[in-house]
This record gives sequence, C-alpha cells and structure tokens, in this order.
Amino acid sequence: MDKTRVYLTESLSTKERKNSTSVSALGIILNLLGYLAIICGFSVGAYMAFASKAMSIITLILVCLGSLIIGLLIIGFAKMIYLLQEINNNIKK
Repeated sequence: MDKTRVYLTESLSTKERKNSTSVSALGIILNLLGYLAIICGFSVGAYMAFASKAMSIITLILVCLGSLIIGLLIIGFAKMIYLLQEINNNIKK
C-alpha cells in the first residue's frame, strides 16, 4: 500500500508533468469549449440585458451564473482527462 501511494505521489508531481510529451487532444478541445461557453454566456447575458428593457437584473445574473457553472464543469472534465492521460503515460513507462 505504501509503495502505491509513493508511486502515485511521484507520478503526479510537478517534475513529472513537465517531462510528459503526450497531450490529449480531447482535453485541449474540452478546455477551449469550457472557456468559450463562459465567454459566450457572459456576452449573451450582457446583450440580452442591454437590448431589452423588460429583462431584469435577475435574468442577467442567472444567464451569467449558468454559463459560468457549465463552463467550469467542462473545464473540470478537461482537467480529469489530462490527468488520466498523464497517469496512462506513466504506467506505460
């Protein structure tokens, strides 16, 4: 059990991250989609707030908060894919 803990700790250290050359394309795409979802959500929310007089500030907050949550979830999935790819690369070594 202790050897496994040491192995996992060493494989996820910053020294090992810098040496890994294989990067998951899916992780990069999901990361970009997450940031794009956040940016688009805020811009659509701002456009809806300033274009319509009937829209309240509550709706603006809900649109921005919804896009932020969705974007952060997508970025989190991208990070998990990146870490799983890193673990897979270390196991192959």
